[in-house]
Amino acid sequence: RILSILGIITMHALAPICWDPAFSLLSVVENGIFQIGVTCFILISGYFGICRSTKKLFQLESVALFGSVLGLVLMLLRGEGVSMMALLRTCFPVLTGKWWFLTCYVCILLVAPFLDKLLASLTQKQWLELLGILVILFYIAPTFLYFQIMNDSGKGVMNFLTIYLIGRYLRIYGIKRSRWFWATGALLMLAANILLNIAFREILGRIELPFARDNSIFILLQGLCVFQFVGSLHFHSVWVNRIASFTYPAYILNSAVILPLLPQLTKEYLLDAGGAGMMVLLIVGTVAVTFVLSILIELIRRLFSQDLKSGYTLRWNG
Repeated sequence: RILSILGIITMHALAPICWDPAFSLLSVVENGIFQIGVTCFILISGYFGICRSTKKLFQLESVALFGSVLGLVLMLLRGEGVSMMALLRTCFPVLTGKWWFLTCYVCILLVAPFLDKLLASLTQKQWLELLGILVILFYIAPTFLYFQIMNDSGKGVMNFLTIYLIGRYLRIYGIKRSRWFWATGALLMLAANILLNIAFREILGRIELPFARDNSIFILLQGLCVFQFVGSLHFHSVWVNRIASFTYPAYILNSAVILPLLPQLTKEYLLDAGGAGMMVLLIVGTVAVTFVLSILIELIRRLFSQDLKSGYTLRWNG
């Protein structure tokens, strides 16, 4: 989860130069490596399952609202205009799809009990048939035909549902292979999507990343292999688990609050850094500072929330 969110923050940080021809190779490589972050997140959710809970829904919404409002305040402080749509997206981040992953997660959370009953009625063969149909429609077809049924580049409910069901399948039935099988598979899928995107760039004469989209079969398989490889490792760390609890707030806060406050990684800013080494240090530093600030802001929010709860309890008991 930590590595996944760091990859997502990296892509967000590099968004201003993603389509700049001067950084075309960097765009191809970083998307090829880090695009699996969301896939891994959803596989984790599927593997452990999502239980419908009012408390969990409230926690998700409270973090999203906090990030939305804080981001809006920062926009106003910078003197930026705020449209009615921006205000609506701030007040209703889930319903307006302000963060597509959150919206899809909440959709699955709400229907999770029905999904569980449906899946419990399926045999393993029927489950594989269902997954096969979903993968063909929402991954293989968009990858090789370029056109998309959902027209959302994989950032929607159907692709989220497909990965979630794969995660549930892995939890119940599993796929037994050696960790080196999964490591090799991940590297092969990474090489394939990078080389194909480079070839696509040379053919079209511009940056296109169809093989590194969220609905690319290469990204799906690469994420699956990484998930299975990490799952084959056995270690335990209290601190890693604690830090991992901040990945969702970091997802919400990084693009809405923190990255706008940092020096933007523009073409001129990176080229003036003084060489590839300094450029890499700037990118790594930006990502690290963003993640640390996300944790600090979330800690403040949690402390404030606890104070509010304590105050309410005292008044209620009084």
